[in-house]
Amino acid sequence: MHNPHHKATLLAAGWLALCVAAVALGQALRLGPAEAAYAWPLGGAAAWLPAVLFPAALAWSGAAAVLLLVGAAWAGASGTRAAWARLLLIQPLLLAFIWLVWPADGRQPWAGVGAEVLMLAAVGLAAGTWWGWRHGHAAFGPAPRPRDFIRDGLFLVVILAAGHLGGQGLSAASLTPALVTYPLFAMIQLLVFLVLPAGDLRRCGASDRTIALSCGLVFGLVHWPNPLLAAATGVAMAFWIRDRLRGRGLVSLAVGMGILGAVFSQGLPDSWTGHMRAGPGYIRQLAREDLAAGRLWFTPGNPDWDANPPLPAEFLGTLYPGVVGRPITAQELALWEKTLDRARRRTLIWQFLTSAEYTARQIQGPPPDPAGKDTDTLLRWKRIITLLDSDEYWQGHGGTWQGYLAGLYGDLLGRKPSPEEAAAWTPRLNAVQRREIVGVLLDNALQWRDRPPRTLSFRRLVAPQVPVLVTKYP
Repeated sequence: MHNPHHKATLLAAGWLALCVAAVALGQALRLGPAEAAYAWPLGGAAAWLPAVLFPAALAWSGAAAVLLLVGAAWAGASGTRAAWARLLLIQPLLLAFIWLVWPADGRQPWAGVGAEVLMLAAVGLAAGTWWGWRHGHAAFGPAPRPRDFIRDGLFLVVILAAGHLGGQGLSAASLTPALVTYPLFAMIQLLVFLVLPAGDLRRCGASDRTIALSCGLVFGLVHWPNPLLAAATGVAMAFWIRDRLRGRGLVSLAVGMGILGAVFSQGLPDSWTGHMRAGPGYIRQLAREDLAAGRLWFTPGNPDWDANPPLPAEFLGTLYPGVVGRPITAQELALWEKTLDRARRRTLIWQFLTSAEYTARQIQGPPPDPAGKDTDTLLRWKRIITLLDSDEYWQGHGGTWQGYLAGLYGDLLGRKPSPEEAAAWTPRLNAVQRREIVGVLLDNALQWRDRPPRTLSFRRLVAPQVPVLVTKYP
């Protein structure tokens, strides 16, 4: 292969293959059996996917290894070793971080990290921005050409028209903060997935077309397997790459990308955008909703749990083989039922406190703030709730649900329940409770396959997850 452009295309292909291999390995190692069936962008679960993920990851890794070996030899001979090394280290490692480290339940991976570490990271980001500004990477650059405005305007019209047809309207209350934050987020994305790789690919001798295609595919891969996000961001990045290579400044691109992203997120229905989730978070969202509703790909029939809510034993016994990979044991079921009973007590307490009757009577004082902003009120309610859901309170009212409910009616509403009210309470799991249970199962499926749990946190199973019910206070 003597043509430099062909060799540069080979380097770009090696970089792209390594990025795909990082995602494929992350899916194969991170996803449990139930989630693995959703690791594709065509919607719904595919029963054959769990068996295919690991061989596919090995195949992509092998292809990447061959391309990397060939590319390394050429990069060394052509003096582009530093640019080639940066391509192999930054974006593939970031994709591996997204799949292997970033929590699927939406928590930030730096939760619990010391303030000093976060401060150092902020200083590093500020230093990187200053360096980019000094070297011209963050300059506004030439003003966008008229056809750039026309193109971006057409994109906005398409997004707004699609949102209107989908029944989604724009709200100023939600759009305004998005218009402020999205351009800042766009600046970071463009630095990582446009400025750095495009510059290194150009140093390796890649053509503008190769740079646009490979960077667009990698940026779409960041949003895998969300079909709409992956397609939209991949195509848009190809356009932004061409603009950048023609000299358009980073700030100008970030403003345009931020406006489009804000309107895209707020102007289209969440059912289309998947709540703007990607990666393991998008898969977790699909799996959680399907499993909680009874849409199961690993059983012959699908129970309609929305119409006929199940008891805990039925729900867990049905899910365990497909989610954990084995049947539930008698000891586990006993642990689950004991923990769910404790969580259900708090759920019942919350239903009492949010009822219109309690709001009118306020026997124990004003109800707690769901957002948990009033610390003093929360501490007072924490003590009351701890008493009401304690084992002593449970045993003091007969150790039965009928006695416990009678106690709550008396202490929170100041009266006895009617026969109809007592009969209305059920131990069956509603949709919110089922989602919380599924979330716990998906979080622990891989480790529970061989090591059954010895303890469960009742706070994790309380539904809804409001601060006064689940937060530990001193």
